[in-house]
Amino acid sequence: MPPASMLLLHGTWLLESNQSPGFFIWAEGETWRGSAQEVHPFQAAHRDLLLALFTLADELAELVESPPGPVNHTLILPSTKAGPLPSPQWRGHINLRPNLEKPQLRAWQVTGLMLTPAQILEMLPVVPDPEVQTPEELEQEGVLYGVDLRYWREVTLLAQQLLIHQQYVPALSGDRQISRSRWLPVFETNWSQVALYRLGASMPGICRALKASGPLREPAPDSPALLRQVLELLVNTGARRVLSRTGCPEGLDPNNPNAINAWLASLHTYNDQFRCPAPIVALLRECIQGWLKPVLTNWEENFAVSLRLAPPEDGKRWLLELGVQSREDSTVRIRAADLWRPDETTIVATGGQVNAVRNKLRDGLAIAAHIFPPLARLVRSATPSLRYLSTEEAYNFLRDAATALEAQGLAVQVPNWWKQKSSKLGVSLEVRQTEGASQMGLDQVLQYNWKLALGGQSLTFEEFQALAAQKVPLVNVRGQWVNLDPNEVEKAIAFWERQQGSGEMRAGEFLRRSLAQDKGSLGGLEIQNFDAQGMLGDFLSRLKSGDQVELLGAPPGLEGQLRPYQERGVSWLGFLHKWGLGACLADDMGLGKTIEYISHLLWLKKENPKKSLKVLLICPTSVISNWSREVQKFAPSLSVLIQHGSNRLKGQEFIKSASKHDLTLTSYALALRDLKDLKKVEWSGVALDEAQNIKNPDAKQTRAIKQLAQGSRVALTGTPVENRLGELWSIMDFLNPGYLGNSERFKEEFALPIERHQSEEAAGQLRALVQPFILRRLKTDPTIIQDLPEKQESKVYCNLSKEQASLYQAVVQDTMKKLEGAEGIARRGIILATLTKLKQVCNHPAQFLKEGGILAGRSGKLNRLSELIEEIVDEAENDKVLIFTQFAEMGKMLQKHLKSQFQQEVPFLYGSVSKQKRDEMVNEFQQETGGPQFFILSIKAGGVGLNLTRANHVFHFDRWWNPAVENQATDRAFRIGQKKNVQVHKFVCVGTLEERIDQLIESKKALAEQVVGADENWLTELSTDQLRDLFSLSQEALED
Repeated sequence: MPPASMLLLHGTWLLESNQSPGFFIWAEGETWRGSAQEVHPFQAAHRDLLLALFTLADELAELVESPPGPVNHTLILPSTKAGPLPSPQWRGHINLRPNLEKPQLRAWQVTGLMLTPAQILEMLPVVPDPEVQTPEELEQEGVLYGVDLRYWREVTLLAQQLLIHQQYVPALSGDRQISRSRWLPVFETNWSQVALYRLGASMPGICRALKASGPLREPAPDSPALLRQVLELLVNTGARRVLSRTGCPEGLDPNNPNAINAWLASLHTYNDQFRCPAPIVALLRECIQGWLKPVLTNWEENFAVSLRLAPPEDGKRWLLELGVQSREDSTVRIRAADLWRPDETTIVATGGQVNAVRNKLRDGLAIAAHIFPPLARLVRSATPSLRYLSTEEAYNFLRDAATALEAQGLAVQVPNWWKQKSSKLGVSLEVRQTEGASQMGLDQVLQYNWKLALGGQSLTFEEFQALAAQKVPLVNVRGQWVNLDPNEVEKAIAFWERQQGSGEMRAGEFLRRSLAQDKGSLGGLEIQNFDAQGMLGDFLSRLKSGDQVELLGAPPGLEGQLRPYQERGVSWLGFLHKWGLGACLADDMGLGKTIEYISHLLWLKKENPKKSLKVLLICPTSVISNWSREVQKFAPSLSVLIQHGSNRLKGQEFIKSASKHDLTLTSYALALRDLKDLKKVEWSGVALDEAQNIKNPDAKQTRAIKQLAQGSRVALTGTPVENRLGELWSIMDFLNPGYLGNSERFKEEFALPIERHQSEEAAGQLRALVQPFILRRLKTDPTIIQDLPEKQESKVYCNLSKEQASLYQAVVQDTMKKLEGAEGIARRGIILATLTKLKQVCNHPAQFLKEGGILAGRSGKLNRLSELIEEIVDEAENDKVLIFTQFAEMGKMLQKHLKSQFQQEVPFLYGSVSKQKRDEMVNEFQQETGGPQFFILSIKAGGVGLNLTRANHVFHFDRWWNPAVENQATDRAFRIGQKKNVQVHKFVCVGTLEERIDQLIESKKALAEQVVGADENWLTELSTDQLRDLFSLSQEALED
């Protein structure tokens, strides 16, 4: 609950040597208490202060159990005779008589509470950002935040970034009796130095108002010094918190008589003390300080020493110019020559600290000369400013010194061409098709001619030899300086002698390298450019852009109209087919992939109308009839063979029939079972609907289907990646075998770098490789479709009944006992069984107990479902409802309950329902008038392939913990043909594992927006403590 009245929350650090450091929290209130003369008259009550903290951060929930008591401290505040002045933010909240006397600093006793540095690391980052939350929004919460609290929030965020980027080092402090290990922050990067400088210059005065023990007039610590102390404290606390979780490394002991061992051990614990003989500790401290000296500098300085290398204007001497550069704005640079003869502009630029900047320049120069010896002569100069370099010295600076200097915090500017790959020696390839080739199969052999390239320019071998004869690493090629590495020169000469200027490569390798810009090497030389000629160049250009594909329009024989984006999809399919490449049509569910592929078949039929197409389409069993109806509706001229059911054709009879039909439909299960017969047909093409069914490359079903891949290959799926990138590889390997390499190579190059290390470079390369072969459009994109209604999703939070709560707690307790000592497969089995039990309890006690009898009044979920559906029935009798559940037994209970409550038939589609009955259910529900108002479906049987656009409400009664699967189910209603806004209701039992897993899923939507597994196996990897937190039942779970 919020505090009784508005508060202005303050806080600052107490850092006295005689007591543990802490953060003192206090607040200004709205009531003038008129207390003792030395006591702050309008400070907030301790109870309201605690309530404000609980409102601020769930991370402080531990304080509810044992709230800290009141603590008194002295603040030095601007005051008049009437009392302390309120903060500027607070002047409208406290009534004071006007007083014109000049304010003076005065001591006031303030009551507040102390928090530890560890608590502050959790609390301050969640203080609202004033740029995100307005004062009006904050006032509704009953709390405003002082400038001091906001300032320390920024300091804490900086400390967190230093910890994340591991910008801290071990150190040693203490006296003769007790030594202490410490973790100290370091500021080696420009961003950390800029942040530090800005914070040091912007500390509000109230941050230093807390009076430590000692004389009243004793000056408060200056801002940079206080900032330094606080950052050291936070980084030391945060580093120990992380390291203490893993425990002390083997072989280290804080009580070890060896000083280094004891020091290293204490760095991994919360206890920073260790004992060792004073002389040894003194020697160790001296060694550590010497080691740390180069990195523990530059706390407050706004300038970094700068070195700028410029190419020679006369073609002979390079210029290395010394200066300083602003850490805040890299374009602000002061030449060293101007520092020695400063004018008014230079004085203003240094803030009047010319001498300090000169000293900074000399210190940086000494460091630079140690790294790059040619600068040693400048160290001896009274006014060092610039140094001329030979070409060889300039090359050494670029190759070796520049990076080392930047690592020491110096700013280095080098010519732009040095960082460009084109400035290196490499090979330029001119690629073309062999004569007579009209298609681009991945195995097709391409011919190439090669030339040497330097600085992005092609060279004859004679020109190259003339440059190499200069025997210098940097050469000027037609006005541009480039790097001529001696090793590359030798490689080029050897390669020229070995090659005849031409060669061959497979089209798959060409596509992979040119699309991903992963050009590899030839004879040890980097391939800098592919120059595709003729039709091949036109193909590559169109493949990369997609927009340049020639539009085909609607094919002859199509009984229907294509939307503009569907015409582009059909044209794209035709383009890739023409070049013998497989295509993945991954349009959002409901955008009409079916009619796009049917149109593609009609264009193929037009090429040879007298022959049957002989295309095989494999799809889930539940949509075979849907495909048959859609082909009959949109392309009645295409002949269709349904290869399904116990009476399906087999052997020679099937082969003859399939050869006479344009399209053969079968299911994934039968593709494996009938593989022998299917392989005997010479298919002109194979297509997969819901292609995520082959996402597991090791499954027998996947391996069987890949044996059928021949001719034109198309995959239709709304979710090319549900969980792991290996699923994308499996689909692409069906479409274009070998294009992404084998699975192990793909895992090494892409899956592990992207999934484990979030490599942006690998992700960019993979995107470039697959983008030309995957067409993905979204319903939510207004450029794609303008007339689709909106989809509004909401969570429906339900409480457990007392019966549910009792059963839930019993299951958790029983599980925790069973997990003690359980390992391996047994432990996984216990966890998975528990997940099922707890979800059953959350659904309904009768489902868990496997009993019949009364259903109403026993389940919070069922009660809420009944209420919501009753509202729908009362308010909009034409609305229709889909209800998804993963449990067949729960679906039957819902069917019974809704039939009884609303006195109407309620169909339930699940795995055991026959294909004929499924089709009847769908047809009845989709009727324009009449038909059932509710339709219950199991998410496995009814979550894909069905068109249920008569429904405008979708209920997920229990959750399938993969967003991709849920989205597929929702899109049975949210698709083309839907005329109403779709309301999606996802049920979650509060205070249970349902809410916690829902939160985990929401926080992990990173990989194609769906990263949580298609099942719950990932939960079995959690520790027992994590499972206890996951399973535990909170107080809010119970109904009132």
